Amino acid sequence: MSALQPIAQTDIAVTPKLTFNDDVAEARLMAAAKDLHPLLQKNTQTHHQIGELTPEVVDALVAAGLHNMAVPLRMNGEHLSAKATARVSAEIAKGCPSAAWCIAISNSCALLGSQMTEPMQKKIFADGTPLMTSSIAGMGQFKAVDGGYVLNGRWDYCSNSHHAQFALFQGVLDETQLMIGLIPIGDMKRLDNWDMIGMRGTGSDALVAEDVFIPADLTAKIAGFSIQEEVSFEKEASDYWTMYSLIRAKNLGVMVGAAEGLLAAVIETKSRPMVYSTYPQKQDSATFRTSLGKCAAQISSVRSMMDAVNDLVDGAAIEARGMNREELLRVRADTGIAVNLLTEATTALMFLAGSSAFGQAKLAQRYWTDFNVGIRHAIFNPDISFEVNGEITLGQELSAVPEMML
Repeated sequence: MSALQPIAQTDIAVTPKLTFNDDVAEARLMAAAKDLHPLLQKNTQTHHQIGELTPEVVDALVAAGLHNMAVPLRMNGEHLSAKATARVSAEIAKGCPSAAWCIAISNSCALLGSQMTEPMQKKIFADGTPLMTSSIAGMGQFKAVDGGYVLNGRWDYCSNSHHAQFALFQGVLDETQLMIGLIPIGDMKRLDNWDMIGMRGTGSDALVAEDVFIPADLTAKIAGFSIQEEVSFEKEASDYWTMYSLIRAKNLGVMVGAAEGLLAAVIETKSRPMVYSTYPQKQDSATFRTSLGKCAAQISSVRSMMDAVNDLVDGAAIEARGMNREELLRVRADTGIAVNLLTEATTALMFLAGSSAFGQAKLAQRYWTDFNVGIRHAIFNPDISFEVNGEITLGQELSAVPEMML
């Protein structure tokens, strides 16, 4: 019997996986976010009072490059993964949830800008990554004119609108064609209507376009979040992110950070008396220790879930593909569970903190109030996510949301 011979190998074309820049940038940006905690905590109540971030906070966030996390390398961005971006966002939120939300939104808008036509990209990134805003809570009307279009419309909940340099807004041309336009923020009218009890520092006012002229080369045809125009740039991993799942998964980091900030604030009260009891310190009480331990476990579990859903988002992107239905449903369902766990934990923490924690000067009330507004953003709606999951589990036709919004 002859010796065994190696099996002949057939040449198979293997598409190399794309990568993110986490090994280089994540630790540096995480350290930068931690270093900003004292400044952010000092200003978080001021942000609430004035309805926007203070100039010193904006300057510090930009100087640290935190507005540049999601931008691809071709635009001199940090090109962090969704998981790393969520983690850094959580660290910012431990200082100020409003600041973290503004940074998360600006990163999403800059990412969208990096996927526009080349003239739009050049305009946006001419002087580095700008602060940006956008909103899908509105739909404008485009009218063709010589050299471009005139846009009219109103868009609500434009987070970071007080500090943005550019806005990206969608509208309809000729009643059927969806368009997106790049608009200098100075061309928009801002309505001072973000009168909320939490997340006020995001300055999420409505923006209005009144006969705003947009040159033709600063517009693009779109379908969902994707442009229907030819592009010549070589795609990076971030260009393959599935947008709705990305926003849901990475912005969960802001909510995790707010909950972790609240947990730390409550731990600071451990040596105070537990009034109307025999305990000289709260930490002497088994009830306090047990409830605190449960809250810490719930928040820690959500952090693990946050990493897992972002891994799903990133995993598809590095394989240069869209997420499949199973992955999309997993992100929705797990985020819904995470929302409920965080809500339960933060409510229990405020009982442990006591009524004094609701004082205007207390960090605990800022974390709790900002969390309770932020977690009710439509992207996090747990009941709709569970309804979607139920429809698919039962083998029914999807009716709760459009397929593209899974």
